[in-house]
Amino acid sequence: NQKTSDYLIRRKIKLETGTPLTAEKLQQLKKEIEGLGLFRRVSIIDNGKQANSQRHDIVINVEETKSIHVEIGGGFGSLYDEDAVFFKDNVVRSFGLIRHNNFFGGGESVYMRGGLKRRLTNADLTERSLAVGYREPDILSSQINGNVELLTSLEDEIAFDSDEKQLTLKFDRTFDPGISAALKYTFEISRTFNFETSADTTEELEENFILGSVGPVISWDR
Repeated sequence: NQKTSDYLIRRKIKLETGTPLTAEKLQQLKKEIEGLGLFRRVSIIDNGKQANSQRHDIVINVEETKSIHVEIGGGFGSLYDEDAVFFKDNVVRSFGLIRHNNFFGGGESVYMRGGLKRRLTNADLTERSLAVGYREPDILSSQINGNVELLTSLEDEIAFDSDEKQLTLKFDRTFDPGISAALKYTFEISRTFNFETSADTTEELEENFILGSVGPVISWDR
């Protein structure tokens, strides 16, 4: 490991001194290290017992993945009315994501993603979004991971325009393989403006909404 800290790997080693070393425990250790998502290959070699001792020498070899991850995509669809009967317009979508994994060598990641949705008949009706975020694993050695994200979006509609700012905080922890819990808090400020009262009239009215929400999430994989 050239960039990843040794501490990050060692904290996944949960073998207790004096307990028998089995192939199942080594396989579980391999899965724990692979679960970090930072390594292309992980191998664990048991060199056997030390001379005149019951202790084993274990060698962990890892090959790190690339730090930069990029995604680009798009799509095409059709827009109908709320009853899904009358065709209104065709819509094109595009999105992009860039993420730097293992930013400081401790499993941290920073990312930025953006999206664009536009109608083909009326190109003035668009929706744009941009988000930046940061994820910190094992906050203060507590086994709790933290994620913070800032999102801004702007939507141009026929009857109004809207602007949204959103802050999301998320804390999660894995207790046993397959069981995890998270607490998510979202604070959102939404502004609606440029109300169109008729075909030729647009009023400079403005409505603001502030919304805060918090909720727990429990995941169980079997």
